Amino acid sequence: MLCGYTPFWDSGSPMKIYENILRGKVKYPQYMDPSARDLLEKLITADLTKRLGNLYHGSKDVKNHPWFAEVTWERLAKKDIDAPYSPPVKGGTGDASQFDRYPEETEKYGA
Repeated sequence: MLCGYTPFWDSGSPMKIYENILRGKVKYPQYMDPSARDLLEKLITADLTKRLGNLYHGSKDVKNHPWFAEVTWERLAKKDIDAPYSPPVKGGTGDASQFDRYPEETEKYGA
């Protein structure tokens, strides 16, 4: 979500992605915020004794990471925070106007 692709992404090839996961190979874009990179590195470390969220303080360690410094967790839990962006909704519930349109599949599934 931060970059538009997964941390282990590699040219869209599933086998390359699996290899990157097994090797722990991550490609970070140059524009990535250093604290976001630090957070990701600590969340995806293979060593469970060092993985953020798996340590003594559990999720508190994640919440206290510098990348989340501006988050007010109590207000977030109460849903008392305005969204930074609200897409225009024209048709009320069920409005899908903000989604991309794809052609309908002609292949029939099932019996």
